Amino acid sequence: LSILALGPLQIRLGDRPAPGFESDKARALLTYLAVETGRIQPRETLAGLLWPGYAEESARQSLSQALSNVRRVIGDRDPAQTMPFLEVSRQTVQLNLAADLWLDVDRFAALAGPRASMPDPTQLLPRLDEGHPEVRGGQQIPGQAHAQAAYVATAHLPGHGAHSRSLA
Repeated sequence: LSILALGPLQIRLGDRPAPGFESDKARALLTYLAVETGRIQPRETLAGLLWPGYAEESARQSLSQALSNVRRVIGDRDPAQTMPFLEVSRQTVQLNLAADLWLDVDRFAALAGPRASMPDPTQLLPRLDEGHPEVRGGQQIPGQAHAQAAYVATAHLPGHGAHSRSLA
């Protein structure tokens, strides 16, 4: 599973786009869980995050539907899938740390190093796909304005200085 969140969102299984997402919220759910890998997410938090302003029961039902769709799209419902990408309970959801996942935000953060010594993000963009050129299919990431947004987006990642928010 590959998730490319820097630039137009792409979710891929192997070398192909993952078809079948029923909504942008389902894509957002998977992307959020990937970016927050290693953190157990309470369902109530996810429901409130993705469906603010909905009644709690309605938001939780929407979350269940989106989660079911995500699991179907990424193959977690397939009996041939030996290791699910998601670990789901009645109360929590998280990405399986042992799952085969490639996330461009993680790659960007790894290339950047500690936040205090982070180089110009535009210099990092060409190196994003090193070791995984098939993931982006040769597409270029948009220019400097997008790189700066990516720089800001990684500020909350562990080891990047501003990791103070917790949804738990």
